[in-house]
Amino acid sequence: INRERTAWVFVMMHTPWYNTNTGHWKEGEKLRANMEPLFFKYGVDLSLSGHVHSYERSKGVFNNTVNTCGTSFFNLGDAGNYEGKSGTWQNPLSEYGNWSEFREDSFGVAGLTVVNDTHAFFSWHRHACQSNDAAAYHMNFSESCTTYGDNSVQRMETSDEVWIVRPDFAECPNRY
Repeated sequence: INRERTAWVFVMMHTPWYNTNTGHWKEGEKLRANMEPLFFKYGVDLSLSGHVHSYERSKGVFNNTVNTCGTSFFNLGDAGNYEGKSGTWQNPLSEYGNWSEFREDSFGVAGLTVVNDTHAFFSWHRHACQSNDAAAYHMNFSESCTTYGDNSVQRMETSDEVWIVRPDFAECPNRY
């Protein structure tokens, strides 16, 4: 990739490599162990995945350790599923992923805007939570929704927004 022409590198996959939800815990581990060195070498900025029916955003990470030059992982498997949410969160968080920045057990949608070669804006907006009402496809569209059994720190938050800033060449030459 000519990084002067293509500043950002995003990868999409189904199963997330980094996930602190008990649902589908470490299902992508074999692929992560084999492919993550390539992500790091070639400076993949963001990885977008689904599969786990919840939302989670990581810091830059490489080999299960926070690393500014590593990939940030976004699990966006929460667009809505009548089967309901994926399990509960691993707790305490520090034992399972100090790389996890934000996690929420509800339904929502994401937006990603690339502003320039070094800055992008990511937002996630909660739009529904699971309910016990099968007639409503187990979804609750109220403004203050919370999913039963949600033990995440952010269970009452309504959105997540973050500026993603690519580190400079001196700090992370793999991104250039």
